[in-house]
Amino acid sequence: MKPSPGNGKAPSNVIHSPSSCLEETLADSILGKPFSDVSLYAFSQRIAPGKVGKPLAVLGNSKIHNPSPASIVQETEDYDYDSDSDLDDSEDSDACEQKASSTSTSTDKGSSPDGATPSQSADHQGVQIVPMRSVAARTLRALILHIYTTEIHFLPLRSRARVENRYEEYVVKARSSNFACSCKSLYRLADEMGFTALKQSAEAHLMSELTERNILDELFSRFSSRYEDILQGQIDVLYKDYWTPATRDLLYPMIERIAEGELPHAARALTLLIMRTPLRLGPLAITPTVSSTESEVSGPSSGVPRSPLVLPRGRGRGRGTSR
Repeated sequence: MKPSPGNGKAPSNVIHSPSSCLEETLADSILGKPFSDVSLYAFSQRIAPGKVGKPLAVLGNSKIHNPSPASIVQETEDYDYDSDSDLDDSEDSDACEQKASSTSTSTDKGSSPDGATPSQSADHQGVQIVPMRSVAARTLRALILHIYTTEIHFLPLRSRARVENRYEEYVVKARSSNFACSCKSLYRLADEMGFTALKQSAEAHLMSELTERNILDELFSRFSSRYEDILQGQIDVLYKDYWTPATRDLLYPMIERIAEGELPHAARALTLLIMRTPLRLGPLAITPTVSSTESEVSGPSSGVPRSPLVLPRGRGRGRGTSR
């Protein structure tokens, strides 16, 4: 699937839709001109909350990429998407350091293995150095490969790997798959650049990774709070496939965390969920337990079921473990 340009405003360091640019570049390479003449540096690791670093080089071509040369920084706290799934966490890197060392044997000029610094790049050979400060290196590699080949490879959702006790397996796969990326990270980049078809592909993969055990984690995540279409799609999946007693048991502590200000970014998701609930009342809705005293006061039952978002009487204030 080729990325289709949309109407969204592209960031300053943009990767253009390939079309004739790629054909022209390939033709130039046949005539002996270097294919890779720009080195895009993007961050690869979350060093601490709110702080990213470890820039890695991703080689490309200036006819496809719009380079804006600038100085490279080793780390920054000015990163727009701190929960980026394509940034390695420090503890993940430590856990897989031995495996990464055994597989990182490339010594090609102009490439940058884990730990390489911008000063080690091949700028003296005419490769222009360009910093990419709002996208992870993994996402950038996947996008460029997609432009060249139309192929795209997504990693599983972290939330699904965690609830299925496969997180270590996920980390190993992520570190060994140079061109696989997070569907959420690629969705964000495709949205910024107006690549509509690629954005739709990333959204489809995200929805396919939702399960009864991780759908609430995703619905109330920082990523989902940025995109109304994602929120609406996840609510559709929740009500259609996973509106079960087990999911509702996970929902109640989530609502408490939002109400107490622990998840301020999730307020919109909860609002949409409540707005959509009356349209979805059915056999799984919680039926209120009315005492005889209450019955005498309120009169005969109206036959209208209680909203499934209302906490049943006697439920404790247990806190959820999802993050």
